[in-house]
Amino acid sequence: MQQLQFTCGTSTFGLSTSPETIPFPKEEALPHGMAGLMLTSLPKFAAPKDTTECALPLGMKKLIVAQPGFPRPIPSPTSPAHTIAPASGADLGMFATRNITAGELVFAERAFVIAPLSMPGVTILGIGRTEAEKDLLKHREALLERLLGRMSHENATELLALANSRTHATPHVLHGILETNAWAIIASEMRPAIPGFSVDSVFRLGGTCAVLSRINHSPNAVISFDISSFSFALRVASDARRKVIATSEIDSKAVGMALMDISQPVDYLINRGLRILRLITEEGLQSDNLYRNHLAVLGLAYASLGNRERYLWAYARISEVNLSNAEMEALSAEDKLIWTFYPDPENYAFWDMRLRIKAHEQGK
Repeated sequence: MQQLQFTCGTSTFGLSTSPETIPFPKEEALPHGMAGLMLTSLPKFAAPKDTTECALPLGMKKLIVAQPGFPRPIPSPTSPAHTIAPASGADLGMFATRNITAGELVFAERAFVIAPLSMPGVTILGIGRTEAEKDLLKHREALLERLLGRMSHENATELLALANSRTHATPHVLHGILETNAWAIIASEMRPAIPGFSVDSVFRLGGTCAVLSRINHSPNAVISFDISSFSFALRVASDARRKVIATSEIDSKAVGMALMDISQPVDYLINRGLRILRLITEEGLQSDNLYRNHLAVLGLAYASLGNRERYLWAYARISEVNLSNAEMEALSAEDKLIWTFYPDPENYAFWDMRLRIKAHEQGK
């Protein structure tokens, strides 16, 4: 019988202490412990609408529920601040119903589902890459179906009513819904319960919510995950900072040209990137695409200078918010080179680029 091999990475919180291969037949339903995952409901004894169905790495639940006072109450705004109403097309959206001050809590809720944003690394024996990817998606869909089956009828119905922008790309409905609507949980949000947590240990998790998944990604919306209450919260960024952040889009071609011009220093590029990162971090916007884009520019800049210490600083943070496989596939060949960062700096395509350009110029 043809088998899949799922590889679980090293973990500091209860997974394997060394890489482990778990074979499992294609024809079988996903077992609860497949690929180092367990299915569970959190928090225990919460009302159905406040219960999240989870697919978590083994050992993680024990650390989450061991937090003092877990679960903390879901935060509440001082007064109602939003409504759900028809948006563009036939979809529903979230709209403010009063003036909201910067940093104010607008809304908080527990997710329907918290699950890996992608399945663990997979090797499929005896078949090609395209078929392997299809097989992997099939098993991810099976995992999500198991989670759906654990939900209350009301929650399951609401989850299935969320938008699915991936209907053109995949026949897997639940995969499409979660890929469209999930909010990533960044590593720093897990560390109050799991010290030293890193996405390198396992894989990135994301939550799909009834209300917060209807919000457009924008510098105005600050979505964060609070592990003590096991809830997602929406706050509003400050006006001054969000204007700076909103106007800090990156032109990758311009950045590349600046780094290749060895007659000009790159201090301005680095200092600007660090400033924007500080603003984004202070506003809790690390889940925004701009955060990872500025990290990538810094990693590229430090690599081009051959600055190992600063490159590794950037790499550690890039690893926590890196592009998904689908996002990588959509990039141009040039941008893929930029985004393919390595733990060993010398393997990165742009390592010591400015020194190499200088040596080439002097050799003419």
